[in-house]
Amino acid sequence: MNVRMLPSNSRDFQSVTVHGRPYHGVPGQAIDVPEFDAPALKDWKRVALSGTTSERPTADLDGASGSYIDTDLGLFIVWDGKTWRDPVSGNAV
Repeated sequence: MNVRMLPSNSRDFQSVTVHGRPYHGVPGQAIDVPEFDAPALKDWKRVALSGTTSERPTADLDGASGSYIDTDLGLFIVWDGKTWRDPVSGNAV
């Protein structure tokens, strides 16, 4: 599983190497990182879990919001407890 992250606004934390993988972020441009690297990206902001439709969690695994970025559909979706939904239209996806 990946996590969509927004890079730090601080230049000191925009280029980071975690577990041998280099990350370089530009403020305002989100990137997907492996979930196990996300906590080490100091001062970066977690947006939501991300991945393909087949990788979607079947339950609220994202903590407070239950949100997911489906990279196949290009949609930010939310878990309502039973179904993944487009928060704009309310439609099941």
